[in-house]
Amino acid sequence: MRMPGDAPLPDGDGRAAEGLYFVSMAAALALGGAYFLPPLLLIAPGPLAALVYRRGYRAGILAGLALALGVFWLQSVSFAGAPGLVPPHVLRLFQVGMFGALLTVGLVGLSIGGSWREGGTPAAAVLMGAGAFVLPPLLAYAAAAIGWKVNLLDVAYSVWGAMQDEIARQRALGAFDPQVLDQMSEWVQAAELSSRALRPVLPAFCATAGLVGSLGSGALARRMLRRHTPRPEPLPPFQLWRFPWYVVFGFLLGQGTVLLNSLGVSLGVWEAVGRNLHLFFSNVYLVQGLAIIYYFLTRRPVPAPVRVAVLAVAGIWLSLFVVWLGALDVWLNFRRLPLGVREGDDER
Repeated sequence: MRMPGDAPLPDGDGRAAEGLYFVSMAAALALGGAYFLPPLLLIAPGPLAALVYRRGYRAGILAGLALALGVFWLQSVSFAGAPGLVPPHVLRLFQVGMFGALLTVGLVGLSIGGSWREGGTPAAAVLMGAGAFVLPPLLAYAAAAIGWKVNLLDVAYSVWGAMQDEIARQRALGAFDPQVLDQMSEWVQAAELSSRALRPVLPAFCATAGLVGSLGSGALARRMLRRHTPRPEPLPPFQLWRFPWYVVFGFLLGQGTVLLNSLGVSLGVWEAVGRNLHLFFSNVYLVQGLAIIYYFLTRRPVPAPVRVAVLAVAGIWLSLFVVWLGALDVWLNFRRLPLGVREGDDER
């Protein structure tokens, strides 16, 4: 059933083939993320967004639910009765978490594709997708804390202790090669240390991952839609990216709290807030700084591989310089891009 504002569909038998293509790609990414490479789940919403844009909300909802239930069933079959070092309750937690992640993937696809169908701007689609990535885990955390007095983060972090206990039990039973147990124990310890170091800045990490996933999913969806028109409006070219001027206040607040903390000033709960602001907005202006560098690279006949290499070197080894380059661009406008008219601006 067509709805007001629906995008025109491809003609002929290609409609069914295109829909199958979208669903197959979504399934491949979901299975790859669930079993082998979890970051693939960040771009798994892309095919679903393309499906929603082309075929409607009902098709997107059905495909998203089918993917989540299908992967959950496959994992149940794979893990059932399989001997190993992972305790059964840890496997159940993993399955439930993955099921929630796949439902979130479907929601992100609906959000991005739905924004396109309703004529939203490219920036609105990105923000809708990022919000759909971030809000479900926040709501689940709040519901568990308020309704059941359960801290889901504590439950998740208790997995590492359970893994170490199981390794010790298997060592006593002699069921596995001691070298395998030693390697497993070292991996669990390293993973636990990394996850605990990440915990104080988990909100900023999730927000950054949500934006990256939304951007990646949107780019993938547009690429998959390239063979037919209409297509959703793209974001501006990367070399022209420039975030709104007021975003810099978040960056300055983060920098200020980190500076005060380094001077020994006790900030209490604001220390954690400041660390999250610092991480998130540093990543935002890292992107803007890379866009500035890429802008000047496009002004010269520089081969594409060289441009990519320069951006990689700058983003990894010169990140502090690039972040401040992006932040200072708010005032200095290094690329001389036209500025939006704001109250009190002299520049028109």
